Amino acid sequence: MFLSKMKCPVLYCVTLLLMFLLTGLFLIGINLAKASYSQNESTESGQLQPLAKATPPRAYITSYNIFKRDYSKIIQCQINPATGAFSRCGDTGATGLNNPGMVVLNQQGTRAFIVNSASNRVVQCKVDQLTGNFSNCGDTGASKLSQPASITLNKKGTRAFVANFADSKIIACHVDSATGNFSNCIDTGGYGFSHSSDIVLNKEENRAFVLSLWGGRVNVCEVDPVTRQFSQCHNAGATGLYIPSEMAFNGAGDQAYITSQGDSKVVHCNVDVATGKFSACGDTGATEVYVPTGIAVNPEGTRAYVVNTYAGQVTQCKINPDSGMFSHCANAGASLLKYPDGIHIHW
Repeated sequence: MFLSKMKCPVLYCVTLLLMFLLTGLFLIGINLAKASYSQNESTESGQLQPLAKATPPRAYITSYNIFKRDYSKIIQCQINPATGAFSRCGDTGATGLNNPGMVVLNQQGTRAFIVNSASNRVVQCKVDQLTGNFSNCGDTGASKLSQPASITLNKKGTRAFVANFADSKIIACHVDSATGNFSNCIDTGGYGFSHSSDIVLNKEENRAFVLSLWGGRVNVCEVDPVTRQFSQCHNAGATGLYIPSEMAFNGAGDQAYITSQGDSKVVHCNVDVATGKFSACGDTGATEVYVPTGIAVNPEGTRAYVVNTYAGQVTQCKINPDSGMFSHCANAGASLLKYPDGIHIHW
């Protein structure tokens, strides 16, 4: 605009105009770069900080020497979402463990809870979300435990349900989400269990499925959301179980997969989400499994991970979501395992 008022040779004015245009384009480029940088950074204490990169899914596996009790660890491995293969396995650094049977993380992946059957304790640890390592481990203060075998949390991470193997009871405790400490632990009053080995809540958290190791069955109970008391417990109808250890459900909650130690099988059952009844149970056809204990299934219900205690490995299998049949079973590649037991995958 001001160039039109300048008196100068044509060539000189044209040169100046080009210089201004180039300068303007340069400044626009800087501003665009800043805007792009701002979209990929977060501001903290007045400084631009890069956002944390998305971390791959991780598997957490309990591992201990059942004969000498000189090895109690939680091993974590990264999972390739495309192939299901494990890699970069390492000790989480969890402390205070004594025969850990099961580990579970809260939904945020910031805290882990580990049941220890030999010490009748639940240990909680902070979790580094970037590395997967544990720190600041300590006793939760849970009470009424008798050889705890398994643990599950509600979605908010404010309640824990622990399966006692010795007295077959299910204990419910309040969880302080800030500290990880347990309080107000009570017997849920569930019945019909025989050496409880696992417990799983349905998506609505108003129904519990309890696995009985010696009874070879799954019991289903209604859960009072306020009192945490169980009622109307009865046999869910699962069949084909021989010393079952753990169970896992697909994301929809209408397919259940149960490890059967006695005959080294994984059993699949259809689940009626309205009633909790199991039906059409049968062998999944899983191979590469030997005395399977822990099991985890991805939310899509297309891949399963089975822990083989005496083989010291985790087997991964593809799942046909329509039939529940397993195929392409193979060693997932986990390392550092010594008599592994339970598995939890944080997706």
